[in-house]
Amino acid sequence: MVDLAVTSLVKAFGPTRAVDGVDFSIPDGALATFLGPSGCGKTTTLRMVAGLETPTAGRITLGGETVYDSASGIAIPAERREIGMVFQSYAIWPHMTVAGNVAFPLGIRKLGREETKNRVIEALKLVRLDHLAERYPAQLSGGQQQRVALARAIVFQPRILLLDEPLSNLDAKLREDMRGEIRDLQQRLRMTTLFVTHDQAEALAMSDVVMVMNQGRIVQAGSPRDIYQRPADRFVAEFVGWTNFLPVTVAGRDSVTLDGRTLRAEAGALAQGSRATLTVRPEDIIIAAGEAPDALPARVRTSMFMGTHTILELEAGPHMLVAHAPAQADHARGDTVSVRLPADRMLVLPA
Repeated sequence: MVDLAVTSLVKAFGPTRAVDGVDFSIPDGALATFLGPSGCGKTTTLRMVAGLETPTAGRITLGGETVYDSASGIAIPAERREIGMVFQSYAIWPHMTVAGNVAFPLGIRKLGREETKNRVIEALKLVRLDHLAERYPAQLSGGQQQRVALARAIVFQPRILLLDEPLSNLDAKLREDMRGEIRDLQQRLRMTTLFVTHDQAEALAMSDVVMVMNQGRIVQAGSPRDIYQRPADRFVAEFVGWTNFLPVTVAGRDSVTLDGRTLRAEAGALAQGSRATLTVRPEDIIIAAGEAPDALPARVRTSMFMGTHTILELEAGPHMLVAHAPAQADHARGDTVSVRLPADRMLVLPA
């Protein structure tokens, strides 16, 4: 069952379309992520779903109810959409205790004192902050403040949860911890969630569906694995993780040529003889010491030990490649190595 559906959504600021005809739907209980660079329209789209921005055109349906439709003039205000939202800045009240912050949405809805108390305790237990109910925000760490904002967003049992880059103010280790906590909570509650981030690691780790945005449009939507392994174009391949690009010529449906050398790669419907771009992820490149007749010869330019793996920068003729070798690999600057590019892990894109 679809919980959120957006059709032909547009937001224009004068002649500029910040959101340009966006269509998507999120199944009930799924976590979907908008991923893209700054200024691509992802937060503007989120704010239109929340009712904090008025679309120029389009339709938004929540749980089967139309909350915005430019054609029929429907525009249900934000406070009646029953949406929970966590902002990038958390936006928690500094003069209220943790319990007071979490209780705030229930006070607006005029819930009774006993029910409010029970719901606040339940929400704080879900985010493991019930022992800090009487503290003030200034007495909390960044991660704890983020969990207060999350508890406040879910305490009134919203239709959908919106998260606008909620981890961007945390340090790297805490971000990793909070990714897991938010995903675990979302799955336990089976709460439909729309998440906005520019961090591809967050998107891949947390999402059921990733929607990559660029210049106001969704350029690809799919599972994290599909987005990473089967990018639709060069922009997606380059934005979602690191990858190598090599200029090739299409030799047939299952082969390309690189500097006169034929490589097996699925070229699909690209015309024979056309120019194309071959992309391969660093972790998919196979490195062996010395030279081999069926592999590309390369010279190690730099070798960086990263603990879990070693990053190699390679010169393969006129081309530069980045490869991830096993941690125990001992390749030094100037060494000659053989590079194998597995056919099933390469992707051929239009030039």
